[in-house]
Amino acid sequence: MMLSPNYPPNGPKKLSTYEYTLVESPPLLPPSCLALLPAPDAADFCLLASGGVLYEKLMADAGLDRDSVKLGLLQDVLAKRGRYPPRLVESAFENTFPTVHRIIRAVNRRDHGTLIRLLQRAESWLVVETVAPRLLAQMPIMTLHDAIFSRRRDVREVEAGFREVFGELGFEMGLKVEN
Repeated sequence: MMLSPNYPPNGPKKLSTYEYTLVESPPLLPPSCLALLPAPDAADFCLLASGGVLYEKLMADAGLDRDSVKLGLLQDVLAKRGRYPPRLVESAFENTFPTVHRIIRAVNRRDHGTLIRLLQRAESWLVVETVAPRLLAQMPIMTLHDAIFSRRRDVREVEAGFREVFGELGFEMGLKVEN
């Protein structure tokens, strides 16, 4: 979403819980890194991530199971601390998405946790501040970070709320529904 031209121009709201984030939103680069989006690897990354199949691509490229890829993506790509040599997931990510990897390194150049905080802010904005308010008048729900909990009978309406917001942002989405 942050790489898209439809990223909200004012970014997610600034709440006191984000007081330790060192950068403003959108991040330190040209507006949401749009200058880099013509890169084919960035477009591929956006399609895979919004389609819910990014892990599968990295699993194939790194030759690892899903849990290893999820952990490696978090530790060695999104929030890499220090300058240790690339591990399997980071190498696969950098080889497949070199432009996105450079963006991540640039955003995290002062603090390895910057991108994670920005992503958490975006998740909260999306779920708590944007999707949930549309649903509250229709049904009882509860939010937790990047999730909405509802009654089983309301799941389709919750899905529709997410799809509506993603559509407004110019995305189709992969959605994980759990019991």
